[in-house]
Amino acid sequence: MKLLLICKGAPSGVGGGDIGANKAYVCIKEICQENGIDFKCVSPDNNPEENLGCELKKNRSIDLLARVFGHTTSLYVMWLKYREKIFAYSPDIVISISSRLGFVTKSIARRNKATNCIVAFENVECDYAIVPFLQLHSLLRTIFTRIERMFVVRDEKAALKYGASFIFLSDRDYKRTREIYGREICNHQIIPACIQSEIRLTINSPKPTIVFVSSLQFKQNVASLLWFLDNVWNVYFKESDSVNFIVAGAEPPPIVVERLKDERNVKLYKNFKHMADIIPRGALHISPITVGAGMKVKIAEALAAGLHILGTDEALVGYSECFGARGIRHANTPGEYKIAIEKYIALGHEEIEQISRENQELFHRFYTYARAKEGYEKVLKSVVVEEAN
Repeated sequence: MKLLLICKGAPSGVGGGDIGANKAYVCIKEICQENGIDFKCVSPDNNPEENLGCELKKNRSIDLLARVFGHTTSLYVMWLKYREKIFAYSPDIVISISSRLGFVTKSIARRNKATNCIVAFENVECDYAIVPFLQLHSLLRTIFTRIERMFVVRDEKAALKYGASFIFLSDRDYKRTREIYGREICNHQIIPACIQSEIRLTINSPKPTIVFVSSLQFKQNVASLLWFLDNVWNVYFKESDSVNFIVAGAEPPPIVVERLKDERNVKLYKNFKHMADIIPRGALHISPITVGAGMKVKIAEALAAGLHILGTDEALVGYSECFGARGIRHANTPGEYKIAIEKYIALGHEEIEQISRENQELFHRFYTYARAKEGYEKVLKSVVVEEAN
């Protein structure tokens, strides 16, 4: 048996989409090795031992060209270039880590009806069509969002029509997909955001610390950071010496660098290799997003590091097992953030350490690769059994 994994994100990367790709890559490769299944992976990592000679590239020109063809990922252009190599490999199972790759699912299923295609809805992507255009003026934003959504809907419909099984990050995403597309989705699994291993932090801070960790090249993450600065930090904590604020993320735009350069008690880390290099033990991880899913993965990462967590209802979708825990708090308004942060600052050292241990226990119970692997095994078993029948 031959299995092909196709990822939009790079399994070796650190962004939200990359962490999701790594989860699939590590777990599925391990399953294949244990069961004698030939494993290949096409991803931006371009591992020559696994990629079938498909060297993926991404840049603005390729992204624009993909949209000329009516698709929203640069992988469409790469697909046109390398699809014959993938057809020649003739995999028995293809797993696509993104519903934006519906064109892959459609092409492979129509070319070889014996191939079982599995699609991971890392997001309900049509709900995020606005994200690339958040900073445009209202009229342009509306026009481009409608076009983008039309392209995304077409690929998600293709994924649902030609897929044999489906994976969702949360029950909400599963229900939302059924609602939008009016389809029954019988063969599916919920596999939440997961992290490979516990993250051990060793830095001790003399005072409580708030942290915002995200990929700052994404507009929705920048917008959520600026909202927090304008409505929470600058209003309630800017002049306080009782708390520090760390902002960490790759490729911060000039607006973020400029805003933070003279801020008291605020430190910006543009480039770092590991969270443990910059984040102190027992810090408070904030996630004030209202749209986007990359920072939802960062919640699992924060749990793995034993960080206290404060996020919007949107950020905490998929983490219902944690609701009610002392170290997981919801905040959607400036006032709610103020109250929650003040309660965090008032905690004693021993209580901060105890809550950190409790959050790491939640990670080990619910969000490790062991749980993800179990989900992938069920998905693979379902399509193999269905084929046998």
